[in-house]
Amino acid sequence: MIRILEYNSKSNKPQFNANASLQDIPFNNNKIWIDIETISLEEINFLAEHFALHPLALEDTKNLNQRPKIEDYGDYIFIVLHTIHFIKPNSIKIREIHFFFNENFLISIHQHPEQAIENLLEKNSMTEFCMLKTGIDSLLHLVCDQIVDSSFPVLDGISKEIAKLESSLWKEQEKNLIESTILIKRSLLKMKRTLSPQRDVFQSLARFDSKFVSEKIRLYFRDVFDHLTRIHESIELERDLLGNLLDAYFSLVSQKTNETVKKLTLVSFIFLPLTFVTGFFGMNFTMIPFNEHWLLFLTISLVGILPVSFLLYFWKRRWL
Repeated sequence: MIRILEYNSKSNKPQFNANASLQDIPFNNNKIWIDIETISLEEINFLAEHFALHPLALEDTKNLNQRPKIEDYGDYIFIVLHTIHFIKPNSIKIREIHFFFNENFLISIHQHPEQAIENLLEKNSMTEFCMLKTGIDSLLHLVCDQIVDSSFPVLDGISKEIAKLESSLWKEQEKNLIESTILIKRSLLKMKRTLSPQRDVFQSLARFDSKFVSEKIRLYFRDVFDHLTRIHESIELERDLLGNLLDAYFSLVSQKTNETVKKLTLVSFIFLPLTFVTGFFGMNFTMIPFNEHWLLFLTISLVGILPVSFLLYFWKRRWL
């Protein structure tokens, strides 16, 4: 699917084609934004021919799983960014989006629908102001800002999952706590690996002396970099919370184990003398004076007195 947003600075009129084809792409001095979802080999070859894109950049576009990066090819700049999507509890999905841009065009390429781009196109359709009016670099900033800010809802979802795990820990419903915690830690590590190199990309855009990014827009990219830094710090905080949660879980398990061992030890201590008394007087020897009636009552009394005495002693020492 190809969508084209074109702005004519002379007539001050934007044109948007939501269902365009390769033949609809204009080649004039107007500023254009070409958004391509699920690009084909034919479309790649068309872009390579008409926009003089470098084969190395096109190879990265054909082969996904590229690391976030920024490359200057002289006539344009090539950027690879990743977006993060919260699929289900304890699971996230990483997707790529590629950009080619200079002072006249912005080409965005992605294989799946991207909410950041959808939001901008919807916002542009609801107002008379065209995003391209302020320049391609300004439009690129808006897209990047949407991409970075889309990570905040993902972090919010993960934070809610961690809060649920904390509640289940103290409610003694921690059956799958370790598994869930490990899955969340894996997702946070995935986010960190994805966003860390993107900090370098936006730091370059904020400091990079390029004819395609004005000094004014560099300040806005610095703000995007700050947002990304906040996300990175939040990821570290959530990982620390998960570490503390695991420590609390293992401490709780250890405490429960100690309580169980303690109770079993007390039970064994109570029944040990009873076992001795009954075993001793139950031996088949003629020398044991069972011909005396009071010895029988003494034995029966010991069987009752000893456990009661031990229970009172343990209760007094607060071992029970």
